[in-house]
Amino acid sequence: MAGKRISRQKLNIALKTLPIPVQEHCTRCRLITAYLVDRVNTEDWFIDAKLNGDSIISAVYYHDIGKAALPTDALYSDGEDSAKNAVYLRHIEEGVALVNSICDTDITAFGERSFETYVLRAIVEHHERYDGRGTPAGLRGDNISIVGRIASLVDAVDNLFFVGATQSRNFDECISELAGMAGKALDAYLVNALIDDRATLRGFIEYIDTKNKNKRKNDNYGLQFYFRPVQNIREGTSFAWESEYLINDPYYGILRPEIFLPVAETSAQMTKLSKLALERLCLMLDLIAEKSDRHPRVSIRMAAKPLGTKTYADELCRLLDKYNVKKNTICLIFDEMGLMDGDVNYAAKLAQLREGGYRVAISVAGEGASLLGSLDSLPADYLFVEGKITNRIPTNPNTYGLMSGVLDIAHNLHMSVVFRGVDSRRTEGELLKMQVKYAVGELYGEALSEKELVSFISSNGGAGR
Repeated sequence: MAGKRISRQKLNIALKTLPIPVQEHCTRCRLITAYLVDRVNTEDWFIDAKLNGDSIISAVYYHDIGKAALPTDALYSDGEDSAKNAVYLRHIEEGVALVNSICDTDITAFGERSFETYVLRAIVEHHERYDGRGTPAGLRGDNISIVGRIASLVDAVDNLFFVGATQSRNFDECISELAGMAGKALDAYLVNALIDDRATLRGFIEYIDTKNKNKRKNDNYGLQFYFRPVQNIREGTSFAWESEYLINDPYYGILRPEIFLPVAETSAQMTKLSKLALERLCLMLDLIAEKSDRHPRVSIRMAAKPLGTKTYADELCRLLDKYNVKKNTICLIFDEMGLMDGDVNYAAKLAQLREGGYRVAISVAGEGASLLGSLDSLPADYLFVEGKITNRIPTNPNTYGLMSGVLDIAHNLHMSVVFRGVDSRRTEGELLKMQVKYAVGELYGEALSEKELVSFISSNGGAGR
């Protein structure tokens, strides 16, 4: 007995509940599938492409739809944590349950070349491997359906070129890695069909990358940036901009860094979050440069923990080239406590970031163990002093004396010092007595949104031209 036909409208509604990065992953997979089907639809062995190419393309679009049922911190997996990986792989069975609820029947009610079957195969088999070492069933070779093999391939292609799952996004290196997966994780016939005409493939990848880049310029990914001017209090002019990013979560509303950063740390999502925020900043600077040919200096808080990985610093440096950001316009601020892991050579990592085109700052909270005694070994351009210290300077002589000493140390190391949290003329006056040059806080105006900053700098020049 034939089952109830699937509703693409309901599938699309479910897909739109996914986080935007996952939605975009699915969209790119659909485009890559269309490209691949066009390469192979004349092959005698691929009769499915001749008969049902459009259905296969649409089916692959829905391969990750089961992620709509996963908690946010389980949407990604690096494969190293078995418990988290098991939760992540639940999106396969959740996807099957979703499709079956829409069809109101079992997959066996439809023929092998029906759209319903293609959708289910794409969901169930996109983590299978051609060599039989995949999941959930460990299918091997041609026992994996053609749509399952295609979904596995395009999923790998998107991870290689766009998601950042490899050490490099260099086209030739990605192609070499892809070729190395042929006959192992992936169907060799499909891989060869995809990469045979490398010039055309390169143009196609560049097209998707440009399309994706242009879309991101108008999409905040749930991140909301606000910017305060870093004031040269001696001259009364703006020197640069300090950014703060919030998360606009669809379920929990606006989350401030003190809420989501600890969660990100414990859920191993800190690396992704930091790169995502920095990429948003690069996109904004690229947009400003397009509108006005200006290059404002901007600082952003970053987590130090990801610097312990092999590729993180490299990936950050490549963002500058990807978005044509002028070197030394972005300052990365790392909290002092995050730089105290003795197993990581942070001095080398910070030096690499500076060489790659960033300025580097260390944020000092002044509580507990402090890096002030070892600043001479850490290459940095700025020292940021947290607001809770700044606000004690007018009323606490010990804090005044301590910060005066910090200024001397920093100046001897050729580091500029920025005092945060300045909200009164009294505090500013004490800083001027100490010969402080840079400060940031409510005293110098309300924070600007990303859109407001782009408009302000594009029309007026703003700080740090």
